[in-house]
Amino acid sequence: MIGYLQTCRLAALPRYDQFDEHAEEFAQLSLSDQKRFLLQVLGKNQLYVNLSEIDDSDYQVSEEDKRLNRQFYGREETGF
Repeated sequence: MIGYLQTCRLAALPRYDQFDEHAEEFAQLSLSDQKRFLLQVLGKNQLYVNLSEIDDSDYQVSEEDKRLNRQFYGREETGF
């Protein structure tokens, strides 16, 4: 499990610098707890919707959230 996380870190995936700060602590967890932690992290990643997919009805993004995201990213209200 540690090897997999190190591979992710070396691949420059975001926020793995924080993993380095707690690598020893993570290594002390049981394999079951390490797996649970990874599942939680992956689950939180699913909360993110790519801006290019914001209009996909499957995500049910509100019109207000769409407007705010487009405003934040400097996109036109009528598309990308």
